[in-house]
Amino acid sequence: MVAREILEEAGFRVAAASHGSQALAAVRALDAGGEALTLAIVDVGLPDMDGDALVRLLKTQRPDLPVLVSTGYRADELDLEIGAATRIALLPRPYDGSTLRAALRAMGLEVTDD
Repeated sequence: MVAREILEEAGFRVAAASHGSQALAAVRALDAGGEALTLAIVDVGLPDMDGDALVRLLKTQRPDLPVLVSTGYRADELDLEIGAATRIALLPRPYDGSTLRAALRAMGLEVTDD
């Protein structure tokens, strides 16, 4: 909820998905409608697929897409994996508004202060 509020306040249109398959369908719908996905925030613990797998699928479709990987566990292992990837950053949980804003700025997105 914190992420959604901050993103909406910053002028982003937010589409939330609780499953990886829903996220992929949303990306396909955006592509079909001619809209561009600006950013993906992916939780590692998804009910239908591992978040790592979702990130790989998203990056296959959109190599330049900024992706924040949100996790409360496996942070060291994930950090090693995403350290070499382009435009992927780790967003450890729990996080607050200023941490999210800093992560968005680090990804090159413009975000207003709270």
